[in-house]
Amino acid sequence: MSGGYGKSTVKASILHFFLGKALNAVVGASTLIVLARWMPISEYGSYVALVALQSTLLAVSNLGVDATAERFLPEFRTKYPDEKLLGFVVSALVARLVTLGGVIVVGMFAANGLSTLIGMPSIGDVLRLWVVAVACFGALSFASVLLEAMLRQKHAQACMSLYLASKLLAICALYFTSSLDLHALVMTEIFSGAFAALLALSLLARFFHRAGLLQGWQLVQQNKYRLGRFATFNYVAQLVFQFFSADVMKLLVARLLGSVAAASYGFAANLADIVQRYLPATLLQRLIRPVFISRYVRTGDFEDLNQMGRLILKLNLLLLLPAISLSVAYGGDLLGLLTKGKYADGHWLLVGALCLLVPASHQAILSMLASTLERNAMQFYAGLLSALGFPIALFLVPLWGGLGAIGAAATSALIYNFFASWYLRRSGYAYAPDWRALLVFFGLGVGLTVALVTARTLSSSGFTQGVVAIFLLVFYLILVRLLSVFRPTERAMLNALLPKPVFIF
Repeated sequence: MSGGYGKSTVKASILHFFLGKALNAVVGASTLIVLARWMPISEYGSYVALVALQSTLLAVSNLGVDATAERFLPEFRTKYPDEKLLGFVVSALVARLVTLGGVIVVGMFAANGLSTLIGMPSIGDVLRLWVVAVACFGALSFASVLLEAMLRQKHAQACMSLYLASKLLAICALYFTSSLDLHALVMTEIFSGAFAALLALSLLARFFHRAGLLQGWQLVQQNKYRLGRFATFNYVAQLVFQFFSADVMKLLVARLLGSVAAASYGFAANLADIVQRYLPATLLQRLIRPVFISRYVRTGDFEDLNQMGRLILKLNLLLLLPAISLSVAYGGDLLGLLTKGKYADGHWLLVGALCLLVPASHQAILSMLASTLERNAMQFYAGLLSALGFPIALFLVPLWGGLGAIGAAATSALIYNFFASWYLRRSGYAYAPDWRALLVFFGLGVGLTVALVTARTLSSSGFTQGVVAIFLLVFYLILVRLLSVFRPTERAMLNALLPKPVFIF
C-alpha cells in the first residue's frame, strides 16, 4: 500500500485506536451513569433531548463536508504527498467552520422555536448556550475525522479522550459542590469541547506544509465536479436519514411523551448507543475505510470491499448477540443497578434498542460500501424509502411509547437494507452477506437467550447465575469456532491487520 496506508502504519494505528477507544468507552459510560444517577429525571430528560438535537443540528449543517473529506483525503494521499494537500484540507475546514458558525447564529435566534418544537419551551435560554457547545463539538469531530482518515489515531483518540475526561471531571466537581444543573452541564460541554477542538486543529496543522496551499486548492478545482456531486448526494441522503435516525426518535419521544419518558427511553437508547459505538462496524469504519479506499482506488476490486463487509457484519453479530441475550435475562437488574432504580422499568426498551443494532449494523456496512464506490444516489433513494419510518413513529409512539419508536426505526432500517442490497447488485456489484453464517448466529443467539433465561428462572443465587452465564458465553464462543462461522481467509484478513494474530474464531 502507499500514501501512509501500509501494514506497519495500519498496525500502529490499530494499537492507538483500541487503547484510545477502550479509555473513551470507560469514561463515556461513566459519564452516562453518573448523569443518570445524579440529575433529576426531568432535567436528565431535557439533557437527552439536547444531545439528540446536537446530532441532528450537526447532520443538517454539514453540507456533506464531513463525508466528502473522509472519502477523498485517503484517495488524494494515495496519489500525492501530504505536502501538496494543505489547500484541500483548509478548504474543507473553512467550509465546516463556516457552517458551524451558521449553527450558532441561527440557534441564537431560533432557540425559543426549537425548544417549543421538541416539547420543552422552558429551556430556550439554555438552548442558546447549547448551540455553542454543538459548534465546539462539531469542530472537534471534524478535526478527528481528518486525523482518522490519515490514520493518525494516536492524535485523534487523545483529543477525544481529553474532551470526555475533562467533561467527566467537571461534572464530578459540580456534583460534589452541589452545583450540577442543566445550565452548568452545558457550560461544561462548551469549555471541554472548545479546548479539545483547539488541540485537534493544532495537531492537524502539523502534518501539512504551507507550500501545499496553492497545490491543494488546484486539486480541489480539478476534482470539483466529483467533490460537489459526492457532497450533494451525501448531504441530501443525510437529511433524509434524519427522519428515522435514533436521535430524531428521542426528540419525538420528548415531544409526544414529555421529558420523563424521554429520560427513561434516552438512558436505554444511550446505553445501546455506547454498545453501537464500540461494535466493529462503527469502530473499524473510520480505521479501515481509509485503507480500503486506498486499495480500491489502486485495484478497483470490489471483492475486497465485499469480503471486509461480510467480516465486519459477522464481528458485530459475534459481540451483539450475547449482549442482547444478557439484556433479555438481566436488563432490568442492570438498569436498576446503574441508575439507583430510576430507569429499571426500561428493561424492554434496552432489549429493543440492542436488537435494533442488528439491522443498523448492516445499514452501516452498506453505507460504507456506497461511499467508497461513490454510489451516493443509492443512499439517497434508500433513505427516501426508509423515511416511511417517520409517519409510522408518529402513529406508534403515542400507542407504545419508546417501543413504538424502536419499531419504526427497525422498519426504516430493514427497508434501507433491502433496497440498498438490491441497488448494489443491479449496479453490477456482486454484493451478498454470508447467509449461512447469519443463520448460525441467529440459532446460537436464540439458544443462548433461552439458556440464560432458564438459568435465571431456576436459580435465585446471583453467584450461581453469574457462573452459569460465564459458562454459557464461553460455550457460545466455542460453538462459533466449531461451526466455522468465520472462514480461514477472514481470520487471516483480520489477523493481518492486528498487531498480533489473536483472532482465533
